[in-house]
Amino acid sequence: GSCGRASNLLAELYAILKGLHLAWGLGYRAITLESDSKSAIDLILEDDNNFHPHAIVLGQIRIFRKRKLVFIVLSHS
Repeated sequence: GSCGRASNLLAELYAILKGLHLAWGLGYRAITLESDSKSAIDLILEDDNNFHPHAIVLGQIRIFRKRKLVFIVLSHS
């Protein structure tokens, strides 16, 4: 399928979100997230990005960061 026109950053954020959904659905509660996108990691770690163009997907990722029993380590590989 196609997701239309998007930036590399948005594609990375959606891939991270999809991975978190998949891991959570499979029962994983300790999740290590590694990404080669420093921009994505910085945005995910930033709490004040409500007005960022990708705020919707960042908010969905933030939900995973705030869930109890979920520990996400972000590292730039």
